[in-house]
Amino acid sequence: MLAELPVILAATAYATEWSVRQVGVPSQVVQRLLMGGIAFVLVQMAELGLWMTMGLSPDAYVTRLSTPAGSVGLMAQTLVVVIPVSLTRS
Repeated sequence: MLAELPVILAATAYATEWSVRQVGVPSQVVQRLLMGGIAFVLVQMAELGLWMTMGLSPDAYVTRLSTPAGSVGLMAQTLVVVIPVSLTRS
């Protein structure tokens, strides 16, 4: 998990920058936080959906988030919220 984290975050930053340019998201912090928040919710929904298609319960998904690996993954996913805001500074 830790080994792939820098690659995933770099890919996320690249995709976010591309999306901001293509969609024309205003550079105001509120709009960028909204963009990041929507992305976070979509990622969580996708992960939960994938988890459930593997026949596992939502409770098991939440329990996994309390493990060390799950906590690191969740913290990395929360960075998705602030990446668009960091692009307002560039």
